[in-house]
This record gives sequence, C-alpha cells and structure tokens, in this order.
Amino acid sequence: MYCNQLNSIVIPDSVPFIDDSVFEGCGSLKTVKLPGKLESLRPNCFMGCRNLESINLPKGVTVIGNSAFYGCESLTSLDLPETVSMIEENAFALCKGLESIVLPKSLSSIHKNVFSYCENLSSVKIPEGVTFIGIGMFSGCRSLEELDLPKSIDRISDQAFMNSGLKKIAIPDNVMYIGDDAFYWCENLTSVTLPEELQTIGQRAFWNCGSLSSLELPDKVTSIGADAFANTGLATLNMPNSVEAIGERLFSGCTKLVSVTLSESLQVLPEAMFDGCALETLTIPEGVVQINNAFSFVTSLKSLYFLSQNPPVGTFNICEETIVYVPKGRVEAYKSQFMWSDFTDRICEME
Repeated sequence: MYCNQLNSIVIPDSVPFIDDSVFEGCGSLKTVKLPGKLESLRPNCFMGCRNLESINLPKGVTVIGNSAFYGCESLTSLDLPETVSMIEENAFALCKGLESIVLPKSLSSIHKNVFSYCENLSSVKIPEGVTFIGIGMFSGCRSLEELDLPKSIDRISDQAFMNSGLKKIAIPDNVMYIGDDAFYWCENLTSVTLPEELQTIGQRAFWNCGSLSSLELPDKVTSIGADAFANTGLATLNMPNSVEAIGERLFSGCTKLVSVTLSESLQVLPEAMFDGCALETLTIPEGVVQINNAFSFVTSLKSLYFLSQNPPVGTFNICEETIVYVPKGRVEAYKSQFMWSDFTDRICEME
C-alpha cells in the first residue's frame, strides 16, 4: 500500500488470495501479473494506481470488488474473463483512460457507479442476462455516444447516464422504470426510443437535454416526476391518457415548447409546470380539479380552454394577454370562483 517506487510486479501462482487495498496508492505501478488461481479482486486493491497500464485477469476470477481499479487513469482497456459474475460499485470509476470494455456473458450483477467518469470510454458491450443499468453506471462518460442495451434490461436506475455524451439510445422493451436523473444533462442527446412497457419516468430524468426536440411517450406511462423534461429542447409532446400524476416544473424552461396535449386522467396541474414555455394555446382536460400556479410565467399564452363544467380550485395566475374559454353556460360559475376573480373580464364562452 502506497509503495511509490514499485513499478512492476509478478505475483506467483502459489498465492491464492490478495487482501484489500494491497496496492492502493502505488502511483508508479505500471504492470501487474496476477496469480492464475486468483478468484476475486478485493476492494480497493489497485485503487489510485494512476500509472497502471497493463494487468492480466486470470480465468477463474468471479468478483471484481469495490473500487478495485478506482482512479487507474492510464488503463486503456481490460479483458474480463468469462468467469466474472459480479462487478461491485466504483470498480472502474475515474479510469479516465479506459476506452473500451467487453463485459463477459457470465456477468449477472453490476453495482453502482461502475464506470462513472470514465471520460474516454466510447465502447461498451453489455451481455444478455444483465437485468438493470445500475445507479450512476455511466455517469460522466462524456465519450460514450451510443450504447446497445440487451433485451434482458428491465430497469434504468437513478443517474445511470447522467452527464454522459449519449447522442441516441433505444431503451429495451422490458424496461418499466427510468430512474431519477437517469439522463440528466445529456446535452447531446437527440433521440430516445421509449419502450411500450414503460410506466414510470423519474424526477429530472431528462433535465437539461437541450438537443432533445421530440419524445413519444408510451401508453402505459402512469407517473412522471418533477422536472423530468425541464430545460429540454422539446417542441411538442402528446401525453397519453394513462398518465395520472406529474411533478412540479415538468416543462419549466422548455423555451421551444409550442404544443402539449395533456392526459385526460390528470387531476392536478402542479407548480411552475409550464414556466418559460412558448405555448400560445392549451386545453385543460375535464378531469383537472386543481391548478397550482402552473402558467405564471408563460407570457406567450394567448388562449386557455377549460373543458370542465366546474372551475378548478387552487392558485392561478396568467399573463395579461391570456383569454380563458369555458364550456357554454358556465361563464358565471367560473367568474364566481375566488381564484378567478382577477380575470373575470377575460373569461369567455366557447363557441
């Protein structure tokens, strides 16, 4: 540990076990030959070996431990034997020189942040059998522009691709959940294909994806978290009627958004939902019973159409140019509602 003068080592085959942190911080270590009977790489074993360029992983290794190669900046590639079944958290995090890796077919479990901030990682092959993309797995991988995900994936975890270089991705058919911050600040992302089975989109899932101009939501989505599409390049969005709950600031900062079709299953329009959008007209479904300052800073909004016979309650503010249209015979009902009292001169009957 912290042997700054050590630059090469060959460990004889008679050694069956290497303990935690044995070579941690050996900053001059460049090459390592591991014993042929080794079954696991213990946690932190090569952590901070920033000049490590070459290492053999013998057939028989089944586990790569926590932070095993954390911060090995000079490691450009690595052959994982077909016996590896588990890669633990942070195993290759901050391996800034790592360019490509093929994960073995034997792999069944990948823990969080495994490749986080591997800035030069551009090619990864994930085998069938892996069932989820772990928390922060490819976060900060700025050179990763495309990735083919196996059909076995059923979950995209929180921060999975946060601040990565992804340009396009097709999410496999079995995925039902996209976690919080999953594609947060993927500013180069232009194309996302969402699976038909998708049900939940987490908070800030696509936050600040400024190049994302369109997205088709599947008919089984029921919940979309706060800020999920905030600051994106979306121009239009059709929300399926399956969506029952949405979070605050859902489209906040979407300065190119000109058209939205809302789900008929919505009951509440949350705070700052459309702040900064370019909408000129919007129809509020009949089932909406509460509005919480959803339109306060939508200066482009010219027409609001309410389909409900009964005026929604809550807090409500619109710009001076906005005209509110309500069902025939319900103008007085809307004008009598307290939250509408400041806009009585702009409430009109639909034709």
